[in-house]
Amino acid sequence: MAEFIVLSKMTLTMEEGTVAKWMVREGDTVKLDDPLCSVENEKETEDMLSIYDGVILKLIAEEGELYPVNTPIAVIGQAGEDYSGLMAQLENKEKEEAAAAAVVRQVAVPVKNVQGKMMPKIRKLIAQKGIDADELARFCGDRKITEDEIDAFEQSKKGGTQAAVEIEANDRVVKASAMRKTVAKNMVESCEHTARLTNFMEVDMTAAFGLMKKLKGEGKRVSVTAFIIKAAAYALKEYEIVNTSYLESSAEIVYRSDVNISCAVDLPEGLAVPVVMHADDRDVFDITGEIDTFAQKGKEGKITNEEMKKGTFTVSNIGMLDVLIFTPIINYPQTAILGVGAVRVLPRYTDEACTVIEPRKIMQIAITYDHRVIDGAPAGRFLKSVRTLLEAPEKLV
Repeated sequence: MAEFIVLSKMTLTMEEGTVAKWMVREGDTVKLDDPLCSVENEKETEDMLSIYDGVILKLIAEEGELYPVNTPIAVIGQAGEDYSGLMAQLENKEKEEAAAAAVVRQVAVPVKNVQGKMMPKIRKLIAQKGIDADELARFCGDRKITEDEIDAFEQSKKGGTQAAVEIEANDRVVKASAMRKTVAKNMVESCEHTARLTNFMEVDMTAAFGLMKKLKGEGKRVSVTAFIIKAAAYALKEYEIVNTSYLESSAEIVYRSDVNISCAVDLPEGLAVPVVMHADDRDVFDITGEIDTFAQKGKEGKITNEEMKKGTFTVSNIGMLDVLIFTPIINYPQTAILGVGAVRVLPRYTDEACTVIEPRKIMQIAITYDHRVIDGAPAGRFLKSVRTLLEAPEKLV
């Protein structure tokens, strides 16, 4: 008997997902647990597996489109089976939802003739926001009305719309992935809700690299990022104001009891920030192993939402890309982030009289912080504490 395949709820918080790519075609035979399509939610991309044995009779969902959880995205059954009844049910349901939304719209906003193709959930959203549907249609023109178009329309009403983008014939336009859209949203949210200021400092990593080499000879591996995370964890215990969040509604500062350090991981489709939990209580060898695991999971697209929760402070190390120095954006609602640049061999005076010059391994670090919560002096002291620990790395082992 033909059945609908519906969009699965892949995480506890997932409410909708984008069908990124179909892995089957109409007429293909699939078995239990065969991958059907890749689905993007706001944090990750995961393969959706079949819960049926059968033949794919129809693919309903389009690649690149966003659908609510439990929306029918395909039909499965036996080869040659008539599934027109199922499709009629789906069509009738969509009509009922559209009619219900129309009733709501007539109460919330006068609607005459809305142009453009809209899913029922988009119609509901327009009604809930009290948007003039005709004005929205004129704004979108021939474009399909989506949530992004609604956001752009609302921004234009606030005077915050971007300048017109002229697309040339040979330009390539690619739809942003769900993860990329989430990153964009989070970055804008951080910039809107924090008063950002950045302090910079130089660190002599010569001793740290010497210790790493010594440990390697003993069969023990420690990464630079692990040293930095451990140093930051110690400094956060000393300067608790940096390990905070700010409650705007009540003007209260939340001092975090745990030191959970988010570690930025670069992925092809965006940025993930898995968390090293209780970094202050773990040794650098354990932290190194977890960072390696995160890096491997990142390459495979297997970092989970659960692994990115509960961070209280973030370390972003892009020194391996030869970036010398940068101003990181706070991972909101955290109040600070540590940016780490490349290590270079540079000449430095090594005596108080400034007469002896030696080659040293120099690294730049930066802390961007929310000036509403953290003042320049404690931010500077925190950064200096990180530097002191990295320049005397035995304390970190």
